[in-house]
Amino acid sequence: MNTNELIEYVNEVKELECSVYTHERLKPLYLEKLEGIAPQKPTLKKSSIANKPYIPREPSLEGTTLSLEGSFILIYVLIALSIVITIMSFWLIAIDVGFLAFCSLLFSIFMDGYSIKIFKDFNANKKDYENKLEEYNILLTKYNEDIKEDERLNKLYESDFKKELIDFEGQLQIFNDKKESLSNEFSYVSTQLNSSLEQLYNKDIIFPKYRNLVAISVISEYLTSGRCSELEGPNGAYNLYELELRQNIIINQLSSILSNLEQIKNNQYTLYQELKKSDAIINNLLANIGNQIAISNYYAQITADAVTAPKITCGVIF
Repeated sequence: MNTNELIEYVNEVKELECSVYTHERLKPLYLEKLEGIAPQKPTLKKSSIANKPYIPREPSLEGTTLSLEGSFILIYVLIALSIVITIMSFWLIAIDVGFLAFCSLLFSIFMDGYSIKIFKDFNANKKDYENKLEEYNILLTKYNEDIKEDERLNKLYESDFKKELIDFEGQLQIFNDKKESLSNEFSYVSTQLNSSLEQLYNKDIIFPKYRNLVAISVISEYLTSGRCSELEGPNGAYNLYELELRQNIIINQLSSILSNLEQIKNNQYTLYQELKKSDAIINNLLANIGNQIAISNYYAQITADAVTAPKITCGVIF
């Protein structure tokens, strides 16, 4: 195998390694982002039922809530008691019990005044109660009207929800079918890429230690740039790769490279360019996540290249 044939072979391997790398990175990212555009299940809207108004409290006497009849009875009892005490006061005066008569008269006056105050307060409370009761009846009428409107709206919302749910189920089925088709395509592409790569490596042209994306990209650069014209020997690509690796000129850990891609731009230029190209492909396909034609076309191209690659040996297509 001459130098040009070796370069062609190594570049075919490199392209396949890059396709495998891009595919393995793209697959989880694409499926994850695809979930973000999945049809969303509709929610049943509900009209909020108005709060029922509170019925006002009846007026109270002495901190006790009474009915109107009970309140009047209490007032009448107090007035009657006052009258009785007044009569007793005059009777005591008549029988010349002055002190007791005076006390009874004072108590009678106090009871009269207290009864009048209670009666006035009660009338004021009663008027306030009647006003609040009138307002309550207005609010209650509106509340009952709101309940009917809520019932009408909820029936309408439920009808719309059933239609939206049927539409959602149809869209979800289409989405799941597309997702399943895409998953099958991913599996098919993985099989094709790895199978073709394995066939190329099985030609035993590349030593097993260097059968990875980083090493094959660096070796491709050595050969293409003319720094090396063969793989083995003191001036071969393997020897130069190991030398630069020991001198920390190049990095062979892909995880370290990905964490700071710019650090390899000068010394591992080919790998740098391939990784940047891979990022651009992934970003473009993710930006067009809903366009299944775009990703299908991309995979159709790389699988076609992958199928053809193992047939290329020494510049001849078998």
